[in-house]
Amino acid sequence: MNPILFPLWVGGLIWLFFGKQTAVIGKWGQGERVKGNQGKDGEEEQVNGAGVKANHTKDRGLYRIFGWAYVVMLVTFIVLKGKNYYLAPVYPILFAAGAIAFERVTERLTVRTASGPGSPSGQPAWGGGCDRLLSDVQSPTSNVRGQPDWGSGCEQVSSDVQSPTSNVQGQLNTGTAGGAGSPAWHPRWGALLHAARRLPFPFPHSPFTLLPPFLRYLYVTLIILAGATLAPLTLPILSAETYIRYQTALGFEPPKAENQNTGPLPQHFADEFGWEEMTRAVAEVYNSLPTDERAQTAIFANSYGQAGAIDFFGAKFGLPKAISNHQNYWYWGSLNYTGAIVIVLGSDGEGDREHFKTVDSVGRTYHPYSRRDEHFEIFLCRGPNQPLQTLWPNIKNWD
Repeated sequence: MNPILFPLWVGGLIWLFFGKQTAVIGKWGQGERVKGNQGKDGEEEQVNGAGVKANHTKDRGLYRIFGWAYVVMLVTFIVLKGKNYYLAPVYPILFAAGAIAFERVTERLTVRTASGPGSPSGQPAWGGGCDRLLSDVQSPTSNVRGQPDWGSGCEQVSSDVQSPTSNVQGQLNTGTAGGAGSPAWHPRWGALLHAARRLPFPFPHSPFTLLPPFLRYLYVTLIILAGATLAPLTLPILSAETYIRYQTALGFEPPKAENQNTGPLPQHFADEFGWEEMTRAVAEVYNSLPTDERAQTAIFANSYGQAGAIDFFGAKFGLPKAISNHQNYWYWGSLNYTGAIVIVLGSDGEGDREHFKTVDSVGRTYHPYSRRDEHFEIFLCRGPNQPLQTLWPNIKNWD
């Protein structure tokens, strides 16, 4: 339901099949080591210019079983026409795998943006004269021209920065104004870079190394914002009236999980309404019968939801346990009722007339927010054409 999470779990599924499983030891961006957790064969690479090493194993199948489990179950439920929420328990695995894949991608992006040409350590070599500008910068003082004085290594500032060339040490030489091999930094850029190094990110001299952590924080922020926006659509946070207005304002309708007409609310909310009102309506019919008839009156529900509501709410209204032919309720049988008098729920009355001499509509159940298939007439049936125990094996409903 959350579109922001779609690339996360899809990326996780891809990683389960094709990703390189590695374990990270240490804190990211501060000289940690990345160690392979499969096999011994692998290759080392420099990450973020901070001595980070990755041992990428050739064996990629450690977690592949989870990917196959998802694919097999997805195909199975599609073929068998299962509900769309049957696969929900597997998605946390895909989210976790997707998070690992996202971390790997941003780590490699860090490698590309942090490594500079001519630097054996993977860091950009900007020259030795102005390194102090990024690490040990003193508070600036004004020179005679009113400009900040950033130290002896960069006192001479050139406005015409030359194209970088390589010096004999293989380092980038971005200018000559600050001394041999030192770049001609403008004081404003020096102040900016010095301030950037104080940020809580890995920031060797290139500002592009801010991109990977920025992407991570951005995606987490998007997940939180999207989750907060969509939470009222799945959690009972709002009242029914407010929910309907909120859903209309978003212009978004949750996908249907069942085949019934749910009305103004999605099924997972609509199922919370109308059950006690239905039980109260049944109790009115039951308690209107003579006392001698109540003892032999069965309450027959065509749905396990209706039967469950009678069993849950019925005690405070003086109702007996319900019977039902729907799914597991069928196994519990007819509870020794003969079928002489039966209150039938969830029926249109047509099938009841095939089994009883008289079928009368004696009530109706309704709630504006309940599922539409739970709006039905209540029938009182008398005079079965065969005992209920004889009929029971043939009326099983397993849908």
